[in-house]
Amino acid sequence: MCYDAVNATLLNQILKEHRKVEKLKQRLLRRTSCTRRAVHEQEQIEALTAGLQEVSDPTPIEQILTAKCPEEALSRHATEAMGRSRFTV
Repeated sequence: MCYDAVNATLLNQILKEHRKVEKLKQRLLRRTSCTRRAVHEQEQIEALTAGLQEVSDPTPIEQILTAKCPEEALSRHATEAMGRSRFTV
């Protein structure tokens, strides 16, 4: 029996399986990075949506009209709105 031929056959099978494992690792890595990117994009979308909701919240007119000092309530609301704003001039 030729041991060199058997060794070569076994080595070829091991190398073939190793290549399969490496390909599977690469596919898994790509999927993982795509998943991370999707999660990051979803977090950005949620943050932007929350920011838009804050900016689009109407002035609480009832609070201003029923306050003892409407000017103070209006000023306080304006200050809060400026603090929430992400854009500065």
